Amino acid sequence: MNLNLQDAFLAQLKKEGNVVAVFLSKGVQLKGVIRGFDNFTIFLEDHEGRLQM
Repeated sequence: MNLNLQDAFLAQLKKEGNVVAVFLSKGVQLKGVIRGFDNFTIFLEDHEGRLQM
């Protein structure tokens, strides 16, 4: 299994299930629990159960 640092970091955050803050390149902040990710996308579930990417 060959994981890069980003994958290992995101996988650990997903496993822990804590709320994280993600800042987009335009400065927008998204908060939620990581539900999935790939090389280009992070899926966050907010406090109302909505998925954001």
